[in-house]
Amino acid sequence: MSGPSGPSAPSASGPPAAALHCARCGRAGAPRLSRPPLPGAAGREVQAQVCADCWAEWGRSEVMVINELRLNFMDPAAQEVLNRHMREFLHLPTAGAAAGAQAGDATTTAGGPAGASSSGGGSGDASR
Repeated sequence: MSGPSGPSAPSASGPPAAALHCARCGRAGAPRLSRPPLPGAAGREVQAQVCADCWAEWGRSEVMVINELRLNFMDPAAQEVLNRHMREFLHLPTAGAAAGAQAGDATTTAGGPAGASSSGGGSGDASR
């Protein structure tokens, strides 16, 4: 048995140099990302479904989302908000959409992660 041919066999599935059908732009034959852009399963999902061009577009849009929503990453909910925007932008299915929407609906729809607090929630409406 030849040793060098053994490790090269798994590389057929390892380096995703082939083109893909992008979930966002819909291009068939779009260039793939050379490696997962995020850690874990989310990174593998993005690499498998999103082309390199759309991922680069998200990189530019991500900065705008962070600034416009004034996301503070000291707050754990900020990462969830950014992940939701990323999945929406890239046309990826939201993981746990039903559970996440029910739990985080009040904070994200009000646009209030920047200055909202859980105490005195009703007084914000009375001031207008």
